[in-house]
Amino acid sequence: MVQDNWPVHFHEEVLAALSGSKIVLVPLPTYAPWTNPVEKVWRKLYQEVLHLHHFGDDWDGLRRAVEQWLTQFADGSVDLLRYVGLCPD
Repeated sequence: MVQDNWPVHFHEEVLAALSGSKIVLVPLPTYAPWTNPVEKVWRKLYQEVLHLHHFGDDWDGLRRAVEQWLTQFADGSVDLLRYVGLCPD
């Protein structure tokens, strides 16, 4: 399981619970968001919806725009997987 370096992920109780399982914890480097696929999703959201948005006084409109953007991926998206580096070309 790939995850960031938040200390709770590697707490002794977590490690004890995982001992004997097939789960292997793989920490991402500290301060390296480019290695985390979800960071790339947030970057794409920023580029396509949030950058220079016109929702300064319309929080409901901003929420709807973000929900609409996320909904396009509800059934999966090879393009999004490719964008974040999880799908081979």
